[in-house]
Amino acid sequence: MDYKEMVEQIAEHTKTEFCGGVRYVTKSIPDRTGEGILDPRLFESAKEGVGISYPKDNRRITPEELAVMRQEIGAPNMEVTDGRLEEETLVFGTVSVRRYQPECGERIPAVIYIHGGGFLGGTTGMCENFCRDLARTARAAVFSVDYRLAPEHPYPAGLEDCFAAVDGIFSVLDTYRIDPLRVSISGDSAGGNLALCCCMREADLGSRRICRQILLYPAINIGKYEPSGYRWEESFYTYSSDEEERRLQMLLAHDVGIFDGLMTEAYAGGAEKTNDRYVCPILNEDWSRMPETVLVLGEYDYLTQEGMYLAKQIAGAGVPAAVYYYLGMCHAFAERLGTFPQAEDLMREMAGLVSN
Repeated sequence: MDYKEMVEQIAEHTKTEFCGGVRYVTKSIPDRTGEGILDPRLFESAKEGVGISYPKDNRRITPEELAVMRQEIGAPNMEVTDGRLEEETLVFGTVSVRRYQPECGERIPAVIYIHGGGFLGGTTGMCENFCRDLARTARAAVFSVDYRLAPEHPYPAGLEDCFAAVDGIFSVLDTYRIDPLRVSISGDSAGGNLALCCCMREADLGSRRICRQILLYPAINIGKYEPSGYRWEESFYTYSSDEEERRLQMLLAHDVGIFDGLMTEAYAGGAEKTNDRYVCPILNEDWSRMPETVLVLGEYDYLTQEGMYLAKQIAGAGVPAAVYYYLGMCHAFAERLGTFPQAEDLMREMAGLVSN
Protein backbone atom coordinates (compact mmCIF):
# COMPACT_ATOMS: atom_id res chain seq x y z
CA MET A 1 0.00 0.00 0.00
CA ASP A 2 1.56 3.32 -1.03
CA TYR A 3 1.27 6.64 0.78
CA LYS A 4 -1.79 7.94 -1.11
CA GLU A 5 -3.59 4.63 -0.70
CA MET A 6 -2.99 4.82 3.04
CA VAL A 7 -4.45 8.34 3.17
CA GLU A 8 -7.60 7.08 1.46
CA GLN A 9 -7.68 4.02 3.74
CA ILE A 10 -7.74 6.22 6.84
CA ALA A 11 -10.64 8.26 5.45
CA GLU A 12 -12.60 5.14 4.50
CA HIS A 13 -12.22 3.49 7.91
CA THR A 14 -13.22 6.40 10.11
CA LYS A 15 -15.47 5.54 13.06
CA THR A 16 -17.82 8.16 14.55
CA GLU A 17 -19.73 7.89 17.82
CA PHE A 18 -21.23 10.21 20.43
CA CYS A 19 -20.60 10.07 24.16
CA GLY A 20 -21.41 12.67 26.80
CA GLY A 21 -22.25 15.26 24.15
CA VAL A 22 -18.87 14.88 22.42
CA ARG A 23 -18.56 13.59 18.86
CA TYR A 24 -15.63 11.17 18.73
CA VAL A 25 -14.05 10.52 15.34
CA THR A 26 -11.56 7.66 15.54
CA LYS A 27 -8.91 7.23 12.85
CA SER A 28 -7.36 3.80 12.39
CA ILE A 29 -3.83 2.85 11.37
CA PRO A 30 -4.05 2.16 7.61
CA ASP A 31 -1.81 -0.91 7.36
CA ARG A 32 -1.84 -2.49 10.82
CA THR A 33 -4.66 -3.75 13.04
CA GLY A 34 -5.02 -4.53 16.71
CA GLU A 35 -4.94 -2.70 20.04
CA GLY A 36 -1.92 -1.14 21.69
CA ILE A 37 0.18 -0.68 18.56
CA LEU A 38 2.14 2.11 16.92
CA ASP A 39 1.80 3.21 13.34
CA PRO A 40 4.74 1.56 11.49
CA ARG A 41 6.12 4.89 10.30
CA LEU A 42 6.07 6.28 13.83
CA PHE A 43 7.65 3.08 15.14
CA GLU A 44 10.63 3.48 12.80
CA SER A 45 10.94 7.19 13.51
CA ALA A 46 10.78 6.74 17.30
CA LYS A 47 13.61 4.19 17.17
CA GLU A 48 15.86 7.06 16.05
CA GLY A 49 15.01 9.03 19.18
CA VAL A 50 12.12 10.63 21.08
CA GLY A 51 12.04 14.18 22.42
CA ILE A 52 14.59 16.98 22.42
CA SER A 53 17.71 17.94 24.37
CA TYR A 54 16.75 19.60 27.68
CA PRO A 55 18.76 22.26 29.53
CA LYS A 56 20.54 21.46 32.78
CA ASP A 57 18.58 24.18 34.60
CA ASN A 58 15.14 25.27 33.36
CA ARG A 59 15.60 28.65 35.06
CA ARG A 60 18.97 29.37 33.47
CA ILE A 61 18.98 28.20 29.88
CA THR A 62 22.22 28.94 28.11
CA PRO A 63 22.22 30.36 24.56
CA GLU A 64 23.85 27.15 23.37
CA GLU A 65 21.17 24.96 24.98
CA LEU A 66 18.43 27.14 23.55
CA ALA A 67 19.90 26.96 20.06
CA VAL A 68 20.08 23.16 20.21
CA MET A 69 16.48 22.86 21.45
CA ARG A 70 15.15 25.14 18.74
CA GLN A 71 17.03 23.25 16.06
CA GLU A 72 15.51 19.96 17.25
CA ILE A 73 11.90 21.22 17.28
CA GLY A 74 9.92 20.31 14.16
CA ALA A 75 10.17 17.56 11.59
CA PRO A 76 10.77 17.27 7.82
CA ASN A 77 7.58 17.62 5.77
CA MET A 78 6.45 18.42 2.26
CA GLU A 79 3.51 19.82 0.31
CA VAL A 80 0.98 17.22 -0.82
CA THR A 81 -1.10 19.45 -3.10
CA ASP A 82 -0.23 21.91 -5.83
CA GLY A 83 -1.69 25.06 -7.28
CA ARG A 84 -0.93 28.74 -7.25
CA LEU A 85 -1.30 30.70 -4.02
CA GLU A 86 -0.94 34.34 -3.12
CA GLU A 87 1.69 34.58 -0.39
CA GLU A 88 2.82 37.62 1.54
CA THR A 89 3.90 38.76 4.98
CA LEU A 90 1.59 41.18 6.77
CA VAL A 91 2.64 43.22 9.79
CA PHE A 92 0.21 44.29 12.49
CA GLY A 93 2.08 46.58 14.85
CA THR A 94 5.18 44.50 15.59
CA VAL A 95 3.63 41.11 14.76
CA SER A 96 4.33 39.38 11.45
CA VAL A 97 1.68 37.14 9.88
CA ARG A 98 2.20 35.02 6.77
CA ARG A 99 -0.83 34.90 4.43
CA TYR A 100 -1.54 31.96 2.07
CA GLN A 101 -4.57 32.37 -0.19
CA PRO A 102 -5.85 30.83 -3.44
CA GLU A 103 -7.18 33.01 -6.22
CA CYS A 104 -10.93 33.18 -5.81
CA GLY A 105 -13.66 35.56 -6.91
CA GLU A 106 -16.16 34.99 -4.12
CA ARG A 107 -15.75 35.50 -0.39
CA ILE A 108 -13.89 32.64 1.22
CA PRO A 109 -13.33 31.30 4.76
CA ALA A 110 -10.15 31.89 6.73
CA VAL A 111 -8.02 30.11 9.31
CA ILE A 112 -5.75 31.83 11.81
CA TYR A 113 -2.97 29.33 12.54
CA ILE A 114 -0.57 29.47 15.52
CA HIS A 115 2.47 27.17 15.41
CA GLY A 116 3.70 25.03 18.29
CA GLY A 117 7.11 24.57 19.84
CA GLY A 118 6.61 24.64 23.60
CA PHE A 119 6.48 28.47 23.66
CA LEU A 120 10.28 28.39 23.28
CA GLY A 121 10.70 27.32 19.67
CA GLY A 122 8.97 26.73 16.39
CA THR A 123 8.50 29.08 13.45
CA THR A 124 5.93 29.81 10.76
CA GLY A 125 8.30 27.99 8.39
CA MET A 126 7.81 24.78 10.36
CA CYS A 127 4.11 24.64 9.39
CA GLU A 128 4.17 26.45 6.03
CA ASN A 129 3.56 23.31 3.94
CA PHE A 130 0.59 22.38 6.13
CA CYS A 131 -0.79 25.93 5.80
CA ARG A 132 -0.31 25.95 2.03
CA ASP A 133 -2.06 22.63 1.56
CA LEU A 134 -4.87 23.69 3.88
CA ALA A 135 -5.36 26.92 1.93
CA ARG A 136 -5.60 25.05 -1.38
CA THR A 137 -7.78 22.19 -0.13
CA ALA A 138 -10.22 24.36 1.83
CA ARG A 139 -10.10 27.21 -0.68
CA ALA A 140 -9.46 29.42 2.30
CA ALA A 141 -7.09 32.15 3.39
CA VAL A 142 -4.65 30.87 6.02
CA PHE A 143 -2.87 33.35 8.28
CA SER A 144 0.16 31.95 10.14
CA VAL A 145 1.21 33.97 13.19
CA ASP A 146 4.86 34.63 14.08
CA TYR A 147 4.79 35.43 17.81
CA ARG A 148 7.59 36.17 20.27
CA LEU A 149 9.18 33.23 22.06
CA ALA A 150 10.34 32.56 25.62
CA PRO A 151 12.65 32.72 27.46
CA GLU A 152 13.65 36.02 25.84
CA HIS A 153 9.98 37.04 25.85
CA PRO A 154 8.07 35.18 28.59
CA TYR A 155 4.31 35.27 29.16
CA PRO A 156 2.34 37.32 28.25
CA ALA A 157 4.42 38.54 25.28
CA GLY A 158 3.62 35.71 22.86
CA LEU A 159 -0.05 35.67 23.80
CA GLU A 160 -0.31 39.43 23.35
CA ASP A 161 1.18 39.00 19.87
CA CYS A 162 -1.52 36.45 19.05
CA PHE A 163 -4.24 38.79 20.32
CA ALA A 164 -2.81 41.57 18.14
CA ALA A 165 -2.67 39.24 15.13
CA VAL A 166 -6.32 38.22 15.56
CA ASP A 167 -7.39 41.86 15.77
CA GLY A 168 -5.23 42.79 12.79
CA ILE A 169 -6.53 39.95 10.63
CA PHE A 170 -10.15 40.86 11.35
CA SER A 171 -9.38 44.43 10.29
CA VAL A 172 -8.39 43.31 6.77
CA LEU A 173 -11.09 40.75 5.98
CA ASP A 174 -12.68 42.94 3.33
CA THR A 175 -9.30 43.55 1.69
CA TYR A 176 -8.88 39.82 1.06
CA ARG A 177 -12.56 39.03 0.37
CA ILE A 178 -12.97 36.86 3.46
CA ASP A 179 -16.34 35.89 4.86
CA PRO A 180 -16.41 37.34 8.42
CA LEU A 181 -18.78 34.57 9.54
CA ARG A 182 -16.33 31.81 8.58
CA VAL A 183 -13.10 32.65 10.42
CA SER A 184 -11.64 29.74 12.39
CA ILE A 185 -8.59 29.64 14.62
CA SER A 186 -6.21 26.72 15.00
CA GLY A 187 -2.90 25.87 16.57
CA ASP A 188 -0.77 22.91 17.55
CA SER A 189 0.65 22.13 21.00
CA ALA A 190 1.69 25.48 22.53
CA GLY A 191 -0.08 27.07 19.56
CA GLY A 192 -3.23 25.22 20.60
CA ASN A 193 -2.92 26.81 24.03
CA LEU A 194 -2.58 30.25 22.44
CA ALA A 195 -5.48 29.67 20.05
CA LEU A 196 -7.71 28.58 22.94
CA CYS A 197 -6.65 31.65 24.94
CA CYS A 198 -7.61 33.86 22.00
CA CYS A 199 -11.11 32.36 22.14
CA MET A 200 -11.21 32.84 25.92
CA ARG A 201 -10.34 36.50 25.37
CA GLU A 202 -13.09 36.79 22.77
CA ALA A 203 -15.52 35.36 25.35
CA ASP A 204 -14.28 37.75 28.05
CA LEU A 205 -14.81 40.69 25.69
CA GLY A 206 -18.27 39.48 24.66
CA SER A 207 -17.10 39.02 21.07
CA ARG A 208 -18.19 36.21 18.74
CA ARG A 209 -15.87 36.85 15.80
CA ILE A 210 -14.27 33.39 15.71
CA CYS A 211 -16.70 30.71 14.52
CA ARG A 212 -14.60 27.63 15.35
CA GLN A 213 -11.43 26.54 17.12
CA ILE A 214 -9.46 23.51 15.94
CA LEU A 215 -6.90 22.62 18.60
CA LEU A 216 -4.18 20.14 17.69
CA TYR A 217 -2.98 18.36 20.84
CA PRO A 218 -3.02 21.63 22.83
CA ALA A 219 -0.82 22.12 25.91
CA ILE A 220 -3.49 23.44 28.26
CA ASN A 221 -2.29 22.24 31.68
CA ILE A 222 0.96 24.09 32.33
CA GLY A 223 1.80 23.20 35.93
CA LYS A 224 0.00 19.83 35.92
CA TYR A 225 -3.10 20.84 37.87
CA GLU A 226 -5.93 18.46 38.75
CA PRO A 227 -9.21 20.37 38.49
CA SER A 228 -12.38 18.58 39.52
CA GLY A 229 -12.91 15.50 37.37
CA TYR A 230 -9.40 15.38 35.92
CA ARG A 231 -6.34 13.30 36.76
CA TRP A 232 -3.63 12.06 34.42
CA GLU A 233 -3.60 8.25 34.55
CA GLU A 234 -1.01 5.82 33.24
CA SER A 235 -3.81 3.30 32.78
CA PHE A 236 -5.26 5.43 29.97
CA TYR A 237 -2.71 3.95 27.55
CA THR A 238 -2.76 0.45 26.11
CA TYR A 239 0.78 -0.77 25.62
CA SER A 240 2.07 -3.48 23.31
CA SER A 241 3.23 -6.90 24.49
CA ASP A 242 6.32 -6.44 22.32
CA GLU A 243 9.13 -5.13 24.53
CA GLU A 244 10.64 -2.67 22.04
CA GLU A 245 7.29 -1.30 20.92
CA ARG A 246 6.15 -0.93 24.52
CA ARG A 247 9.34 0.98 25.39
CA LEU A 248 8.76 3.43 22.55
CA GLN A 249 5.08 3.83 23.38
CA MET A 250 5.95 4.74 26.95
CA LEU A 251 8.57 7.25 25.84
CA LEU A 252 6.09 8.90 23.47
CA ALA A 253 3.29 8.94 26.04
CA HIS A 254 5.47 10.66 28.66
CA ASP A 255 7.60 12.92 26.45
CA VAL A 256 5.61 16.16 26.53
CA GLY A 257 4.99 15.73 30.26
CA ILE A 258 8.72 16.10 30.77
CA PHE A 259 8.58 19.42 28.88
CA ASP A 260 6.14 20.86 31.44
CA GLY A 261 8.86 21.97 33.83
CA LEU A 262 10.57 23.89 31.07
CA MET A 263 7.35 25.65 30.04
CA THR A 264 6.56 26.41 33.69
CA GLU A 265 9.87 28.17 34.28
CA ALA A 266 10.86 29.63 30.90
CA TYR A 267 7.40 30.61 29.61
CA ALA A 268 5.21 31.16 32.67
CA GLY A 269 7.99 32.50 34.89
CA GLY A 270 7.62 30.01 37.73
CA ALA A 271 5.12 27.60 39.23
CA GLU A 272 3.38 30.36 41.19
CA LYS A 273 2.34 32.00 37.91
CA THR A 274 0.79 28.92 36.30
CA ASN A 275 -2.49 29.47 38.17
CA ASP A 276 -3.33 32.18 35.61
CA ARG A 277 -5.97 30.63 33.34
CA TYR A 278 -4.38 32.40 30.36
CA VAL A 279 -1.25 30.35 31.06
CA CYS A 280 -3.07 27.20 32.10
CA PRO A 281 -6.48 27.18 30.35
CA ILE A 282 -7.57 23.93 32.01
CA LEU A 283 -8.28 26.15 35.06
CA ASN A 284 -10.91 28.15 33.16
CA GLU A 285 -14.33 27.58 34.71
CA ASP A 286 -16.80 28.97 32.15
CA TRP A 287 -16.76 27.38 28.69
CA SER A 288 -20.28 28.40 27.69
CA ARG A 289 -19.18 31.18 25.32
CA MET A 290 -16.68 29.13 23.34
CA PRO A 291 -17.13 28.68 19.58
CA GLU A 292 -17.57 25.23 18.07
CA THR A 293 -14.53 23.24 19.25
CA VAL A 294 -12.55 20.41 17.67
CA LEU A 295 -9.71 18.65 19.51
CA VAL A 296 -7.17 16.62 17.49
CA LEU A 297 -5.39 14.04 19.63
CA GLY A 298 -2.94 11.17 19.19
CA GLU A 299 -3.17 7.89 21.09
CA TYR A 300 0.37 8.06 22.54
CA ASP A 301 0.62 11.68 23.67
CA TYR A 302 0.87 12.95 27.23
CA LEU A 303 -1.55 15.78 26.34
CA THR A 304 -4.33 13.53 25.07
CA GLN A 305 -5.94 13.09 28.47
CA GLU A 306 -6.23 16.81 29.16
CA GLY A 307 -7.58 17.27 25.63
CA MET A 308 -10.29 14.66 26.26
CA TYR A 309 -11.16 16.45 29.51
CA LEU A 310 -11.40 19.80 27.73
CA ALA A 311 -13.77 18.38 25.11
CA LYS A 312 -16.07 17.08 27.85
CA GLN A 313 -16.01 20.40 29.71
CA ILE A 314 -16.88 22.38 26.59
CA ALA A 315 -19.63 19.97 25.55
CA GLY A 316 -20.98 20.05 29.10
CA ALA A 317 -21.34 23.82 28.75
CA GLY A 318 -23.60 23.30 25.74
CA VAL A 319 -21.05 24.04 23.02
CA PRO A 320 -20.60 21.66 20.04
CA ALA A 321 -17.39 19.69 20.65
CA ALA A 322 -15.61 16.93 18.76
CA VAL A 323 -12.47 14.84 19.22
CA TYR A 324 -10.53 13.50 16.23
CA TYR A 325 -8.55 10.63 17.74
CA TYR A 326 -5.67 9.15 15.73
CA LEU A 327 -4.72 5.63 16.80
CA GLY A 328 -1.03 4.75 16.90
CA MET A 329 -0.01 8.41 16.68
CA CYS A 330 2.09 10.69 18.90
CA HIS A 331 2.36 14.35 19.77
CA ALA A 332 3.04 16.71 16.85
CA PHE A 333 2.20 14.16 14.14
CA ALA A 334 0.78 16.87 11.86
CA GLU A 335 4.35 18.07 11.30
CA ARG A 336 5.00 14.90 9.26
CA LEU A 337 2.91 15.92 6.26
CA GLY A 338 3.89 13.81 3.26
CA THR A 339 5.42 11.12 5.47
CA PHE A 340 2.68 10.20 7.94
CA PRO A 341 -0.60 9.67 6.04
CA GLN A 342 -2.46 10.73 9.19
CA ALA A 343 -1.10 14.27 8.73
CA GLU A 344 -2.65 14.56 5.28
CA ASP A 345 -5.90 13.03 6.51
CA LEU A 346 -5.99 15.65 9.26
CA MET A 347 -5.31 18.44 6.78
CA ARG A 348 -8.24 17.22 4.65
CA GLU A 349 -10.53 16.96 7.67
CA MET A 350 -9.64 20.50 8.73
CA ALA A 351 -10.28 21.74 5.20
CA GLY A 352 -13.75 20.22 5.30
CA LEU A 353 -14.49 21.86 8.62
CA VAL A 354 -13.33 25.38 7.76
CA SER A 355 -14.92 25.46 4.30
CA ASN A 356 -18.44 24.89 5.70
